[in-house]
Amino acid sequence: NVCLAADRRGQGLGKEIMEHAIKYCTQNGKDLTLTVYKDNISAIKLYEKMHFKIVEADKEPEDLCSLSIPRSSTWTK
Repeated sequence: NVCLAADRRGQGLGKEIMEHAIKYCTQNGKDLTLTVYKDNISAIKLYEKMHFKIVEADKEPEDLCSLSIPRSSTWTK
């Protein structure tokens, strides 16, 4: 699990962590799925910019949604 303290958000740290995770998963043929609170709009926007798609929003508890980037994705910065 990864969580940034409120005073560390907006500094590019989350993007840097996600870039590393995506690179690792892409190089190793792994899917990458994450769960985020639905009201964390800034995080969801970041993930969507990084080509994650919302999946299973209805299957999660009311306050959570899952996003995924398939291993077949051709992700680039």
